[in-house]
Amino acid sequence: MSQIVSDLAQISRCGAYYRSRQLEKWDLTPRQARLLMELCETPNISQDTLSRRLCVEKSAMARALANLEESGYVERRTCQKDKRVTRLYPTQKALALLPSLQALWDECAQFLTEGMTESEVAALERLLEQMKSRAAKWMEAER
Repeated sequence: MSQIVSDLAQISRCGAYYRSRQLEKWDLTPRQARLLMELCETPNISQDTLSRRLCVEKSAMARALANLEESGYVERRTCQKDKRVTRLYPTQKALALLPSLQALWDECAQFLTEGMTESEVAALERLLEQMKSRAAKWMEAER
């Protein structure tokens, strides 16, 4: 069973390395790119909700957002109804980059699943979703 965790960690590191090399041209890290993709798909999300959805520590999320804001990819606005809440919006620069980021993630997934049948890929996606859900529940309980 521990081999599963080791294998997932290795796949994650290799994938992050590949994506980081591809993302250099936009001066983004894989975490920042994933954050941007999620933000483009769900604008007007709160910083806290985005942090929970991506299972990223609040302090790490704040640093990533500060860098993305400085680079012109993210705009933060204080919620008018609740001044304690910060809402996040992708800029036009981020929205223009979204198709390239999605293509990079698709390319990485296609490489990793090369040689698998459609049913194997579907089963893998289903099992990974179950694992991701369990991991998110654990992280939420720890907060």
